[in-house]
Amino acid sequence: MSARGPFYIARSEEQVAVKLTEKDIIPPTIAVKNNYKLDLGGRVLILKAHPTAHTDNDLSVFDKKPILCGYQICYLSGIYLF
Repeated sequence: MSARGPFYIARSEEQVAVKLTEKDIIPPTIAVKNNYKLDLGGRVLILKAHPTAHTDNDLSVFDKKPILCGYQICYLSGIYLF
């Protein structure tokens, strides 16, 4: 986040219609080396780290509970389709 924070701040209003400041950039406190279970209080997400490809911070999030995307469920074999 320290390397990319200024970019996110500069583009935030254009990209997500929210004006960010330096106070809004919160650095991560957990390093995911392989897999990590993140319990959100009854909903567990599995975070999976990937080797360096186009960035040095690729992370997938798996959730076994389906969500609604409009009128369709965007869920296939534990992977959400966005």
